[in-house]
Amino acid sequence: MADWEEIRRLAADFQRVQFTESVQRAQNAWVDSFLTHNFFYLVNYIKKRFKDRKLLFLQSVCVDVCILDQLEASVEEAVNSETWIDLQMLLPSCLSVDDSATLISHVIHSARLQSSARVISSAVVSEKFISSCLALFDDIMQQKAQAVHLVKHILKSLCSDLTNAMINFLSDDHKIVMENPSSITAEVSNACWPVWFKLKQNFRFYKL
Repeated sequence: MADWEEIRRLAADFQRVQFTESVQRAQNAWVDSFLTHNFFYLVNYIKKRFKDRKLLFLQSVCVDVCILDQLEASVEEAVNSETWIDLQMLLPSCLSVDDSATLISHVIHSARLQSSARVISSAVVSEKFISSCLALFDDIMQQKAQAVHLVKHILKSLCSDLTNAMINFLSDDHKIVMENPSSITAEVSNACWPVWFKLKQNFRFYKL
């Protein structure tokens, strides 16, 4: 007897499930038919149809606000993990560029990440992640700075030696005694300037 009662109960449940699915199919068919013949849905209908859900109306679609919670949780996890995340990969593919930007803006402002992360297009990058990346170049930048300093020192020494050699050559040519700097005439000085200017042009990419 108990088994028979159980069978009847299961049969009744099965009928109710069938009835629910039939009603749902009928409603979907009516909605599709309405859209086919009228080419629109009323916003009030959507609000009434999903009155128990919090919705966010964008330019092209209507989304459940729970997507904001998911995005915010992903952003916070990325920041706490000192890494980065591309929110575009988490958004529905049907969203337009403007709608995606609106959702990302909502997430950034609600999470208050202005001081702990940077927004680059649809990516949110942790400041600590950026700092860790920059730290990888500290040794290289130090080596580059030392190399530039060495090049500047060599060029200064080279230019100084070339200038002395040029002045000595011109002084010999003009029979000037270099122990007396005042003996360098304007003619010698003017003769040095073209050569010195040429040297500066050749090394103009260095700030001496």
